[in-house]
Amino acid sequence: MDLQTPITESGKGGYLQWRPVAYVAKERDLSNSTETRTHGVRNVSDHTAHLKNTLLYAYYSCNLDNLLVQSTTVSFGLKEDGFYKKTNYTSW
Repeated sequence: MDLQTPITESGKGGYLQWRPVAYVAKERDLSNSTETRTHGVRNVSDHTAHLKNTLLYAYYSCNLDNLLVQSTTVSFGLKEDGFYKKTNYTSW
């Protein structure tokens, strides 16, 4: 999976790439894997409320309105497997 942010006026953009798998054991093996799901990227309208209590807020708090802020949700595992509820363990 990959996520690419728009290129800004300064010519800079961002890029994040990950393997769409989570593991249910410390040994990262196919037999210990479970799926992940991403739920789209959305623009954040209230930057301060969304980022409060984050490192990004601590660093950029006075310039938040000048930033493009987007969010996405990544979920791990299958609801039906009950693994996380049982063990409280997931590794991405």
